[in-house]
Amino acid sequence: MCYAMTYADKNGLSHGPSFRKKVTKGKAAWTIRLVDTRRDTRGAGWEVNVDAASGTVTRFTGYKGQEARR
Repeated sequence: MCYAMTYADKNGLSHGPSFRKKVTKGKAAWTIRLVDTRRDTRGAGWEVNVDAASGTVTRFTGYKGQEARR
């Protein structure tokens, strides 16, 4: 998890208390996904794969949120 947070700080990604965190472990990598739970950014977030052996981020995916209905 801390490799993902370091990556987020380095690249200007948000990861505060309004983000729900989910971590899963695969055979060779950890997947860390953060989803923004604020009302106006529903569904926005980002996901990284971190190599279990080296601790480097091997994949990044960003998700754009749906606009809130008014």
